Amino acid sequence: MTTQRQGPIVVLSVGQRLALGVAPALLAVVLVVGLAYYGERGRAIPSLVLAGAAALAVVSLILTWLNTQYLARRIRRLAGGVDVVGDGTQPTEDDELGRIEQVVGKLGAALAAAEHALREVVATSDAKIKQQATTIAATVLDARAQLDELRLPLHILMDAPFGELNENQEELLVDARAAGAVMDVTLRRLTLIADADRDALPVLLERVAVNDVLRAVLPMLRAAVERHGARIDTDFEPVLPRVAADRARLAEAIAIVGTEVAAMTSEQQALTLTSSADKSHARITMSPAPAAGADTNISLVLAQRLIAAQHGQLIIEARKVQIVLPLDAVQAPAR
Repeated sequence: MTTQRQGPIVVLSVGQRLALGVAPALLAVVLVVGLAYYGERGRAIPSLVLAGAAALAVVSLILTWLNTQYLARRIRRLAGGVDVVGDGTQPTEDDELGRIEQVVGKLGAALAAAEHALREVVATSDAKIKQQATTIAATVLDARAQLDELRLPLHILMDAPFGELNENQEELLVDARAAGAVMDVTLRRLTLIADADRDALPVLLERVAVNDVLRAVLPMLRAAVERHGARIDTDFEPVLPRVAADRARLAEAIAIVGTEVAAMTSEQQALTLTSSADKSHARITMSPAPAAGADTNISLVLAQRLIAAQHGQLIIEARKVQIVLPLDAVQAPAR
């Protein structure tokens, strides 16, 4: 609200507006005291004093009402409301609220610009990741084809040798074939990682009982720890809610993580495997923790991608690793 004179516009501060509303009220109080005095002493109230008191009371009420409306309008605008003047523009006042409004406006504009820039960065990053993943998938596919061409002669030499092979030659062929098998597994895992990064990994979600998947993987994990002279201790929560997951993908992820954990076991260090749940998540916990993190070990990278494709998380801590699956993230057909 502005007060206009014959000259330029005079803008009142919030404090001045409040003072204008309070001053008539103070004068009215003085006049009321005067009225009380005259009523007590003179038994008669001068008409001028009475008229002045009434006028001041009315002026105080009007100013208080106008200032209240002004402050309400300004606060509403600060809170995100819209107030426009006749030409359709938003009014601005150079007072305390006006300066706060300018700061808030600048902060809002900066935040909007930052959010827009962040969305562009994320979109660009996602596009680059998918492009790189597509390139990797094509490269791995070509590498697997070349590996098959190499492994075929090795199989022929081992299964139908042309002539006698001495012990060293046979050992070299066995090692070469084993190395080829390991490389094939590694390339397959790279293919799955690339497929996950470019959203091309097939995932069939269904309502899965976590404990059933764990029991299916348990023999393989037990064999893995026994190779290190260790044992496996299990503690499955008897009643777990079903989760929306791909049974095969989940079993593969558990097997990968369990194999990495088994490598850290010994006669003195057993593998501990537990299942539990809270109101929002089911948890599969293994200890000890793997030697490498999820960003440096290709097997754990694949496990992380497989779990993420089912809207879960792989969390590696100092002494344990957890697979966390949400209970209600995705609707899957009931079974």
